[in-house]
Amino acid sequence: KYLESNNKINTTEYTFFFFFLGLIYFRKEDYKKAEGYYQIELFTLIKLFGENYSSLQYTFSFLGRINENLGDYKQSESFYLRAISNVKANLGEKKPNYSLCLLNLATLYKKNKEYQKAEPLYLEAIENKKLNFGENSIEYQRALISYAIFYDEKGDLQKADELFFKS
Repeated sequence: KYLESNNKINTTEYTFFFFFLGLIYFRKEDYKKAEGYYQIELFTLIKLFGENYSSLQYTFSFLGRINENLGDYKQSESFYLRAISNVKANLGEKKPNYSLCLLNLATLYKKNKEYQKAEPLYLEAIENKKLNFGENSIEYQRALISYAIFYDEKGDLQKADELFFKS
């Protein structure tokens, strides 16, 4: 009501309101409500700023995670791909946000045992973390651990051990 009475509908304040409502319901694991709020935020941001607005990456990523938790693999993949495309177009492949988006999609593929699709994403994300933070950073180490878990779940314990020790 505050937003309506103060002519804040279709402004960035309006979108923040729905982003944080979505986050609240996401944390409560009420994914359907969270999805609804993020969809409103997405629609409004696109209406205000267009499809290439750089902050859409966050909404795409949250919608990907929500749909992953709801078991809608195809929808989740679509949102993660949109997040990657958004970061690539607006910030470039050398920014840290890019590796985070890659890891989200890689994890989805790993969960669905699509290892051939996941592995190149892990490798690209690791290189991005190394470039941005260095080999001694916690960010780089976390990416290596994620990759080690990938090999562990694949059943290649030797490679998993090598990566765990490297991290």
